[in-house]
Amino acid sequence: MDFENKTALVTGGASGIGAAIAARLATAGARVVIADLVTPSEPVVARHLWADVSCEAGVAAMLDDVANQEGRVDIMISNAGIGQRMDLDGPMADWTAMMAVNLWSHIWAARRLVPDMARRGGVFLVTASAAGLLNEVNSAGYGTAKHGALGFAEWLAIRYRGTKARIHCLCPEGVDTPLIEAADYLKPRMVMPELVADRVMDALDTGRFLITTHDSTLKGLAVKAEDYEKYLDFMAGVSGDQWG
Repeated sequence: MDFENKTALVTGGASGIGAAIAARLATAGARVVIADLVTPSEPVVARHLWADVSCEAGVAAMLDDVANQEGRVDIMISNAGIGQRMDLDGPMADWTAMMAVNLWSHIWAARRLVPDMARRGGVFLVTASAAGLLNEVNSAGYGTAKHGALGFAEWLAIRYRGTKARIHCLCPEGVDTPLIEAADYLKPRMVMPELVADRVMDALDTGRFLITTHDSTLKGLAVKAEDYEKYLDFMAGVSGDQWG
């Protein structure tokens, strides 16, 4: 894919996966805008835009700012996300925030961008999680929201297949970011954000929809499809049989 003279918007781009993807896009020649509630901790070749994607008005203001400053968004990396341990009785405010950032932010952005991308070309990437394909046993809200994000990305890929819009879904497993603190069991096999960025750039070049970081993700998905009871037993800790 040719990134020269393309405008890329990366939400949650101040650190972690977002920062790594932003750096790769900038190196490839894109004009990069990082949208985040915090200032990037390290200098990057990008413009920083303060943005709150937890509400529709915040997403609209972010997109309007980029439209006014850089022109249309050619590459949307809808990556902002939050995570915390949550049980069924978690406060409704936590449930609302989880759904707003991890699901609704993608929907609000896509409603503005994807129809135009279908006509003129463009990339829309949703960062979901391996929790969208499998689940997250430590957080009911995170697992639920990420299932929704994956489902929405799939719908976009189906609805706009054959158009000029290219839809991607990133489903990383354990990555060395602050979010992994809510899933300690993933730490032994966690990867660095730079590896995730490499996988993303490869998918943008090849047009592949689903982007993963660990072989175990798709192995687990295969078990889930073939033997749901085995999958549930393993995830619940009833069975120690691993799928790799």
